Amino acid sequence: MSATLQMGLTGLTIDHARRFERDSREGARRVGFAAKVVNVVRFAVAPLDFVCGLIDRQTQRMADQVVWFQGLVARIESGADLQESEGATTADLLTQLDALQNVLKDVRKNLLTLELQFSQISAESRIGKCVARMNSTLVEVFDAVEAARWAVMEYEADADIAAGGVGKTYTNAADLIADLTA
Repeated sequence: MSATLQMGLTGLTIDHARRFERDSREGARRVGFAAKVVNVVRFAVAPLDFVCGLIDRQTQRMADQVVWFQGLVARIESGADLQESEGATTADLLTQLDALQNVLKDVRKNLLTLELQFSQISAESRIGKCVARMNSTLVEVFDAVEAARWAVMEYEADADIAAGGVGKTYTNAADLIADLTA
């Protein structure tokens, strides 16, 4: 059996989110670089084509991730088991998804810098359209990662309820305190 299949859904998702975080850091760097290139040579056509190519490639990578994370949410919601192992717990997964969202915020910050540089140019320009597409895709991927975070948290809550750790009602404070101290 391959290492991916042995890893389980939790480990696979952590690994995937780490790779996407690493790629997104690189994407943030590229968008930041594109903003610097544009600042130096604002109206030269060749550098703008280069910048649009960078942005479009990063946008496509992010669009692919939207589909991946939506698939993860669908699997969790349909009852997939998030098997935990050492270094691959749902808490680790939530931490990794938070880190990924922070990197996506960095991409957004660099994209805003690029957008501000082109605020004088029409939004209908080629670069304006590239930035708008990336902006839209960035929102979609952030939302998909957020949906995955919520699906994992709901999975954890359901697992706690099934284990009897949550969902018990109390008729008096003494019983509640006894369970809390147990």
